[in-house]
Amino acid sequence: MKNVEKITPKEEENLIDLDEDIQVLSHSEIDEKPGELYLHALDSIPLQFLDDGMFGLNVNTAEIGNNTFSVIGNMLTTQNKTHGTVNNFEINDLELWQLLFVQRPKLVKLDLRDKHGRDILREYKRIVNTLDLVQDAKNEGTAYANRAKF
Repeated sequence: MKNVEKITPKEEENLIDLDEDIQVLSHSEIDEKPGELYLHALDSIPLQFLDDGMFGLNVNTAEIGNNTFSVIGNMLTTQNKTHGTVNNFEINDLELWQLLFVQRPKLVKLDLRDKHGRDILREYKRIVNTLDLVQDAKNEGTAYANRAKF
């Protein structure tokens, strides 16, 4: 008969707790990263075509208008710098992410004229209106009327 080390109930309890802590840590680390759609969309836009943050996501400053943003999975979370208002937008479409990243959609051949494209534009407009990006541009004194995404 082999020698088997006996574990007391207290030691067994500690092992179980350790296992749960490891699983929670691993789970939270995975969840706090941007999703594949976000990463793929960002990778598809050349650096020189990225948005400056007026009507899209500025990935260098993590800002959109007068809001900071973060992304976990497919969830875009914004927080207004003045009021502290938090908004969450679940984005499950590669082209919507691309539209949020690019300053001029035509430069990356983002064609939004079909039905799917119109749906994307409708969702983009909802985000712009929710975050009040036009008012943010006015407050900044930025000439926004000639912007490609306006």
